[in-house]
Amino acid sequence: MNLNYRKIVKNDFLLVIFSFFVGINFLPAQSIDRSIYTDIDPYDYALSIRQVTNGAVRQYKSTVTFSMQSGTTYYFYSLDGNTMLSLETSRRFNTMTRNQRVTIYYTATKNQYVSVDSLVLDDIDYENATAGPNTNPANNSSQTSVVIDRTAYQEIDPFDYQLSIRQVTNGAVRQYKSTVTFSMQSGTTYYFYSLDGNTMLSLEASRRFNTMTRNQRVTIYYTATKNQYVNVDSLALDDIDY
Repeated sequence: MNLNYRKIVKNDFLLVIFSFFVGINFLPAQSIDRSIYTDIDPYDYALSIRQVTNGAVRQYKSTVTFSMQSGTTYYFYSLDGNTMLSLETSRRFNTMTRNQRVTIYYTATKNQYVSVDSLVLDDIDYENATAGPNTNPANNSSQTSVVIDRTAYQEIDPFDYQLSIRQVTNGAVRQYKSTVTFSMQSGTTYYFYSLDGNTMLSLEASRRFNTMTRNQRVTIYYTATKNQYVNVDSLALDDIDY
């Protein structure tokens, strides 16, 4: 009697342990309505953040490559490798390999006070990883046509520009052009170096530009706006002469 009781308890204990691990590793799939998600390239998504009101909630899908996972945060790159998305999740997803191409479905919620989104990963399509009309890498090389008055931009060396920041009043807006070499792009931020390689400029873009190669020599047109309180400029990339 005692042996049978101990055997039953042991079997019940093993059943509980087995059920626990099965519950963790094989969570039921969550169903979402994928038809309500707008197809968007990660770079175009990054540009769109400034255009929506604070608190706005949007649902997007993007074809991307998997980079890494850190806890409940997943990192993906655009197909051209220049724009990263970091998304939080509240459920498990299949294990992915680095650079695996997938389509992600996510919800973007803009902060109530600043131009920053929080991104929630809703679902992943591991099979349908074909870029849609807005996620084709070829689209990333087509510059959006915008006409600016280039005569209004004062030519300046990046080092001289850096020196000038202290000399202008807070809130001052200036327009400059500089011949530089392209360094890299990270989302909507572009990095350039002076021709001697000693001064770096980081500029925010509000539209697309042609794909550039590292160390490519170009002339950039940009607007510098000095902060109202400190000796710091925000730089907007207006145009590029290739």
